[in-house]
Amino acid sequence: MEIVPAIDIRGGKCVRLVRGDPKKETVYSDDPAEIARRWEAQGASRIHVVDLDAALGNGENLEALKRIKDAVTIMIQFGGGVRTLEMLWKVINIGISRVVIGTAILKDPSWLKEAMEELGGRVMAGLDAKDGEVMVSGWKDGSGVKTEDAVKLIEDMGFRELIYTDIKRDGMLEGPNIEAIRGVLRLTKMSVYASGGISKITDIQALRGLGKDGLKGAIVGKALYDRRFTLAEALEPR
Repeated sequence: MEIVPAIDIRGGKCVRLVRGDPKKETVYSDDPAEIARRWEAQGASRIHVVDLDAALGNGENLEALKRIKDAVTIMIQFGGGVRTLEMLWKVINIGISRVVIGTAILKDPSWLKEAMEELGGRVMAGLDAKDGEVMVSGWKDGSGVKTEDAVKLIEDMGFRELIYTDIKRDGMLEGPNIEAIRGVLRLTKMSVYASGGISKITDIQALRGLGKDGLKGAIVGKALYDRRFTLAEALEPR
């Protein structure tokens, strides 16, 4: 199972939020590119970068993203506010390996057909759920769409990779929602990356147990920044 460290950017800084709430922010570094170099040096094979400002409709951090891209040689997947074909190509032209689409899948999917035809496997789906409902617009709004219906829609659109985030667990260090993740895995043949709630090495071990069900990887944020375990420990097979 792949362990993917996260870098969330807000105001050009590396931060973490609790359940996506911008009022509950912890700043970990003024230099996200340096954080990216740290994760690469510790063995990461890819990094998950999120532009929180763009996701919340408060500007963008493409310059910070460029600096991250220039700082490392490993794969970068990027999401947050990519809701038009124009923005998608801006990110692709920076040299980003994977671009994560979330809100647009449900709110404005018309341009995604062209994107999927041209970019195929370079576009990932992001599914952010709370109590079985998909949330959109930086987790601010409910979509009225059930998780299981969204998974089917995403697969039918041709996506090959899916990031599933349990919003109620994100930034809470309460452990991942194993049953919800297992439920998503049962619904799809896509490669699934789980996000939200990881707090200790035993959580990583529990997620590894879902590898037989198709879990491809796990995205880890706050637990690494709070030094609850190291990336090297998370990468070590157990």
